[in-house]
Amino acid sequence: MSKSVLFKSLFVTCSLSVLGSVISAHAEDIVISGPQNATVVLDGGDTLTITKDGIIEPPSGDEGVVSTGGNNEVLNNGTVRTEGFSALGIYNENSDNSPVTNSGTVRTEGERAYGIRNESSDYSPVTNSGTVRTEGERAYGIYNIFSSNSPVTN
Repeated sequence: MSKSVLFKSLFVTCSLSVLGSVISAHAEDIVISGPQNATVVLDGGDTLTITKDGIIEPPSGDEGVVSTGGNNEVLNNGTVRTEGFSALGIYNENSDNSPVTNSGTVRTEGERAYGIRNESSDYSPVTNSGTVRTEGERAYGIYNIFSSNSPVTN
């Protein structure tokens, strides 16, 4: 095993055991095909696929999916569920060229909750053919702000 592969394996293993409630990836493909009770973080060049049986449901107040760093892709065919103040189902922040496609379900509950929030992410379209449901005061289903050339198709 090469040093770089060994380091990558050790880094990912250590990240999972130390962070506990956050899964972080480094230029990888992540597939969620069952229950996941931690935030999934994409930090550049990553692809996340949530299958029809995949469920992301982090602890109250945590985000479901966070995409930063650019060149990520989020494909949700399953369920992302969050709750709490300013709950975020899928948060695409400062992540240019990072499309979000939802054909599953995104559900958030709480004051200022966001189903999908696309913020400061240029060339990052949001396509929804599924369900985005929010409950709470000043809650938004799909919120697209400061993101040039990032259309929302619903």
